[in-house]
Amino acid sequence: MIQDVDSMGVIGPMALKDLLATNDIKGASIRFAPKGLIVVLKVGENERVMGLFRGGVRYFQSMDGAAAALRQNGLLQFDVDATGWTPRRTVLRGQKKEQDEE
Repeated sequence: MIQDVDSMGVIGPMALKDLLATNDIKGASIRFAPKGLIVVLKVGENERVMGLFRGGVRYFQSMDGAAAALRQNGLLQFDVDATGWTPRRTVLRGQKKEQDEE
């Protein structure tokens, strides 16, 4: 899990398009952070986080959402590190099961 996402630097959608056009993105990965899943982009030797149009880090609640964002930007190969992440559905199912037992 990445603790200090803000210190990594954020790449907004327009900057991401520019970096993709010049083939500066060397890789991508989906990782878990305290507020949800994030997309980490390898730019040269540095790692940057995918951001929002209005600024800030773009968080995802599902692996599908993060993968779709990568695909929309033409990044079809990426790594996933889901260490510490629990899918929201799994949590909801577990809560329901506990309620049924009471």
